[in-house]
Parts: sequence; structure tokens; C-alpha cells
Amino acid sequence: MATIVTVLRSGGEYKPEHVKRLAAMVPWLICLSDVRVPGVECRPLMTNWPGWWSKMEAFGPSIEGDMLLMDLDTTVFRLTELPTVTTVLDDFYRPALMGSGFMYVTEADRDICWQEFIKNPNGHMARCTTREAWGDQGFLMPLIGRRARCGANVRSYKVHCRKGVPKGTDVACFHGKPRPWDIPPLAMVE
Repeated sequence: MATIVTVLRSGGEYKPEHVKRLAAMVPWLICLSDVRVPGVECRPLMTNWPGWWSKMEAFGPSIEGDMLLMDLDTTVFRLTELPTVTTVLDDFYRPALMGSGFMYVTEADRDICWQEFIKNPNGHMARCTTREAWGDQGFLMPLIGRRARCGANVRSYKVHCRKGVPKGTDVACFHGKPRPWDIPPLAMVE
């Protein structure tokens, strides 16, 4: 069984209550964090990498085996059988690129990503600031971005769900505003 992981770096817009919200949907969730989240298994962040770069710690030794990594602004309706190969999101606006808000990464691919990142974290963070190589997904793209892609069961709130959640949706990703806690609860479209 894969380890299901999210990451909370304090000091930004995300708070422990957002971890608890996700853990209510995925009770066996593990959170890498620099703050305690009551009722959720937390493991300490080991670096001071800023913002979303803290997600890179999920590729390191704090997590064992394969993992399903999801951002805190994810809404999970149901988790079906997980893949057995590394599977990433399409960037919802530029499908040739990958998204990193919801991805399954095998232990072998986690290690490849970690070994490459840890060689020069500051250099990778400085380099991944363009539209073609943005943030953690820009770093991950050449390493795992051409692997299997999530199917239509993983959707974007902005692109697919503003008028209701299409049938067959298992997960809705909120990339940017609004956040899931800023809108009324989502309902499936009949």
C-alpha cells in the first residue's frame, strides 16, 4: 500500500485546519509539517525550503515506499485503486506540461527525484521560475513528467467543476483561487 502524503509549511495561507479537512477525506493521511496538527500523523520537515518547495521533502527519507502526494487544496470524493506506476497530472491549461498537485510516485522514482534535487536545492529553486519550468513541477517535469497521466477521474475545479462536479470525478484539484474552503460544498452533476 502506498503512503498518502500532504505537506504543510507554516507561515503562508495554509493552516492546520486545511490538513484536518483533507485528513477527514483521507483518514490515513500523513502530513510533513513544521507545526503540529492534532489528530493527524505528522512527520517533521527537515529543511527550511520555502512554500511549495517543502513538497520536495516527500521524495526524501521521511516517507517510505510508493506515495500518493496531494496538495492541501485538493477535494477527494473517493480514492479508487491506486496506480502501480508513477502517474502525474496534466497541467490543466498546458497539457504538454505536468501538474504536481496530485501524483502517485513509485519508490524508485521518488529516489531519482530526491537524489537530483538534493544535489543543488537552491539552484533548482532559482532555475524553476519560468512558465516552462515553474516551481516544483518544473523541476519534476524532466524526471517524471512524461510518465502516465491521471485520467478524467481527477479534474480541475476551475476547468471542469464550476457548474457542478461531473459524474465519475474522484478528485477535484484547486490550483489557485478559489480554494475549496472559499466556496459552497461541491455536488455531483446528475
